[in-house]
Amino acid sequence: MERQEPTIGKPGMQNLHFRPRHKTAPIQRHGNNGLVWKVALGVFIGMSACLLATCTLLGVGAAAVAEQQEQAQKEAVEQFLKVANSPDPMGLQRQVQDARNREIEAKALRPGQRCMQGRRLERIEGGWRDLPHEPC
Repeated sequence: MERQEPTIGKPGMQNLHFRPRHKTAPIQRHGNNGLVWKVALGVFIGMSACLLATCTLLGVGAAAVAEQQEQAQKEAVEQFLKVANSPDPMGLQRQVQDARNREIEAKALRPGQRCMQGRRLERIEGGWRDLPHEPC
């Protein structure tokens, strides 16, 4: 039996069918009706509100910190004037030494704390916590 190659002939145009095109049907366009702009505007308003709230909170916090620092400076000046105006020189030395001792006690490591590379660390369950406002 001899093998025969398949042959491809011309397709018959009578078997092709096209959908009729309606001239009265509107052309459908896939649009988003400005959805992108609406989303962008919403994101902008939300971010602006967040920025305004953050700036407000930081401004209030900065004012409180400045007030505390001003109060601490006033107390330090009063203490200095009190020591400087003291008639007793030994009392002056004793007050200076007491001030130094209080400062050393404030900087001393409490139980469960360590000093590593100039940073104070506190032992907590499962590890260590950094205390950035209390240097060694």
